[in-house]
Amino acid sequence: MTTVRDIVHHLEFLMPWSNGECETVDQLVFGGLEDLVHGVAVTFIASYEVLQEAVQQGANLIISHEGLFYQHMGGLDALNQDPVGSEKLEYIVKNNLAVYRLHDRPHRTRPDWIVQGMAKRLGWRDMMGDGYRTFFDAPIVQLPPVSLGQLINQIKKSFCLSQVRVVGHSALICRRVGLLPGYRGGGAAAIPYLRQADLDVIIVGEGPEWETAEYVRDAVAMGHAKAMVVIGHQQSEEAGMEMIADSLRDLVAPIPVRFIPLHPVFRVL
Repeated sequence: MTTVRDIVHHLEFLMPWSNGECETVDQLVFGGLEDLVHGVAVTFIASYEVLQEAVQQGANLIISHEGLFYQHMGGLDALNQDPVGSEKLEYIVKNNLAVYRLHDRPHRTRPDWIVQGMAKRLGWRDMMGDGYRTFFDAPIVQLPPVSLGQLINQIKKSFCLSQVRVVGHSALICRRVGLLPGYRGGGAAAIPYLRQADLDVIIVGEGPEWETAEYVRDAVAMGHAKAMVVIGHQQSEEAGMEMIADSLRDLVAPIPVRFIPLHPVFRVL
């Protein structure tokens, strides 16, 4: 018999990060550590639709990268009796689901599982050089020369996207590429990384629109060969969670482990 505690131990084995005194959001949010596990669902975020699909597939443990209640640190209490949060909680309780938040461990283990997943989806895992830990714990991918336009087509195909957001000229020749999944596209992280790692282009999940994007806009106007591609928070991190699901599956068999992807949260009209 496999318990939630057993699954958590397997995750710690896969991602051996000692949190020490560091604050972390990783925890069992619902359920008990001694609950028996019949099936595991791994996902970027335990949306209401994901919870429903997990129940339909017979999974009673959901491993979610992001929080359930729309804030990074906060829980349901912050919603103050909000009907959407309350209905979601009711569904979790009604179906006896255990939910484990797995955010910091994948990011803080070296190499970062989420970055590795993003690189794997792009077919670049073998191209990341020695600069991985040198520049803000983010990789430098050394590519054969490719235009930004060609690179954008590859990104859209790899992540099944109909569009991405771009700052820069499509004819720019890209050789050195940086990856910043999740919410690392802000100026404090992305601008020094772009400059000090001598990158041609950075691919980010998201960040404040008036920081790095405006820096790149000015750089392009001044004639600097720089570009930025924004693919979305979910799209940049899902592949890392899928990689975790694949690795966990081998450790907990015959308990079924399924990765549940999500449709993009935004529609472009």
